[in-house]
Amino acid sequence: MRVENILKIKAEGIMCYRCVATFSGYDASEQLCSQFNGNKTFQVSCPTSTFCVKKTIYYKSQTSMVKTVQRDCATQKYLSKSYDYEKREWYDTEEVIKTVYEEGCATGEDRGATGRPPEYCYCNSDLCNFSPSNKTKW
Repeated sequence: MRVENILKIKAEGIMCYRCVATFSGYDASEQLCSQFNGNKTFQVSCPTSTFCVKKTIYYKSQTSMVKTVQRDCATQKYLSKSYDYEKREWYDTEEVIKTVYEEGCATGEDRGATGRPPEYCYCNSDLCNFSPSNKTKW
């Protein structure tokens, strides 16, 4: 019998804006970034994050460069398995890695796609991933 307990490590949590470039079709609560206006419908609580992220992606079409933006909680949750020798069973552990990001923007890896490499901007205050431009506060 496999027992899956989750040991929760207390996280500070942060409020971020969340929106997607295109609908995945799986989550009815998804909001499109093309409709982003900063209202409450785009705000989410991120209990396992201490950073927000804004990802800017550039695609080259036949006639122009297209820019898309995604906003979300930064991924900081690390799941692993641990063994309890007394109970003789495995259990899941959850940890928030707080040192994985630094505040600021960085260019992602160029993987040969048309357009430019993506830009990732990380910030660590509530609703900080608001701005439409990466030149101001994210």
